[in-house]
Amino acid sequence: CICGRNAFVVLAPPLPDKLLPALRAALPPDFGLFVVGSLPRNSGTGKVDRRKLRQLGGLDVAAPEQEAKEAKLCRAELDCLLQWYRPLLFVGVAALLRAARAFPLSRHSAPSNTAALLLCSLDVARHVPSFGAHAFADIAWRLPCLSYMLLLSWHCK
Repeated sequence: CICGRNAFVVLAPPLPDKLLPALRAALPPDFGLFVVGSLPRNSGTGKVDRRKLRQLGGLDVAAPEQEAKEAKLCRAELDCLLQWYRPLLFVGVAALLRAARAFPLSRHSAPSNTAALLLCSLDVARHVPSFGAHAFADIAWRLPCLSYMLLLSWHCK
């Protein structure tokens, strides 16, 4: 049975000396050869259970060096993504700060009673839709500018 890049074969106990080298020569060089006692079958369908075959061959367990390699690749991919999205953080923060400056809230001193606290929160709630629209509009013109600046810096290198 061939499962991925591994071949699982069932052989009777008296093995001829040249059988395994002949089987290995018949397989492509990147294939693994596993000799098993029997092929596990699914009781409902009678088909070969490939998951159990992989467990028999120890292929489901990741080796520590394979895990380290995968972790290194994941970190490299995260660094690449951060390289692209880190400038967007600055654009977003700048847009939010600019929107916050454009909509100053009424300057209440620290609310001393519940009524003053309610008035302050109503004042904030009144500005939320226009604050969001202002921040969105600010981001809408900053993103194309950032894109063209990045393209220009790459082109001039």
